[in-house]
Amino acid sequence: MTPEMCMTAVRNNQYVHTVIRYMPVELITEEICMAAAQYETTDALKYMPDELVTEEICFAAVQNRGAAFQYVPEKFITIELCIAMVKSDIDNIYWVPEKFKTDAFVAAFIQIIEEQGIDCKNEYEVGKMMAFFPTQFMEEVGKQITASCGIGYGDVSYWLDKCTSQLEEEINWDGRGFLETDYNHAYAFTIALKLFPDNEEIKTLLDNADEYNPYKDDDE
Repeated sequence: MTPEMCMTAVRNNQYVHTVIRYMPVELITEEICMAAAQYETTDALKYMPDELVTEEICFAAVQNRGAAFQYVPEKFITIELCIAMVKSDIDNIYWVPEKFKTDAFVAAFIQIIEEQGIDCKNEYEVGKMMAFFPTQFMEEVGKQITASCGIGYGDVSYWLDKCTSQLEEEINWDGRGFLETDYNHAYAFTIALKLFPDNEEIKTLLDNADEYNPYKDDDE
C-alpha cells in the first residue's frame, strides 16, 4: 500500500472516517487529511494523527460538519474558526464555546443572518436560537432573528417561555419520545439544560443521547 492508494481510498469512500481510522499511520499525509476533511463527516478529524492536523484542516472539517468541532485541538479554536463554522451552517452555533460569544462574535452572527437569512419556523426555534447566547445578547439577537423571519418581536421572556413550554411538553410526554423526535440533537439537550438546569431527567437523557452528544465519551 502507498500514500497514493490511501488518497484514492479517501476520495472514493463516503465512510472516510473509517478509512482514516484503519489506515497505516505511516502512510497518512497532510494532503490525505485535508482530503478527508472535505467530507461531511464528524469523526475523520478524530482519527487523524495529531502532528498532521493543521488549522486549515480544522477549518475545512468544521465547515463541512459542525460536529467535527469536538475534535479540534484547543490551540486551533479561535473566534475566526467559530464564525466560519456558523457561516457554513447557522445551526453550528451549538458548538461555539461560551467564551467566544463576545460582541465581535454576535456582530458577525447578525451579519450572517442579514446575508443568509435564518429559517425559524416557530416560536420554539426562535427561543432555542436566542438561548444559545448569553443573556446580555439575547434581545439583540432575537430582534434580528424575528426580523429575518418576518415574525413580530416579543420580549426575551416571551420567546424563552415558548421554547420552555415545547421542551416541557416533550419531556413530560415521554423521555424516549423526546429522544426520537426532531429534537434528537445535542443542541436540544443543551437548551433544555439551560432552561432547566436542575432537571435530573434531562441530564439522564443527555447521558444517553445519540452520537451528536458532545458530552458523551466514545471510546469505541
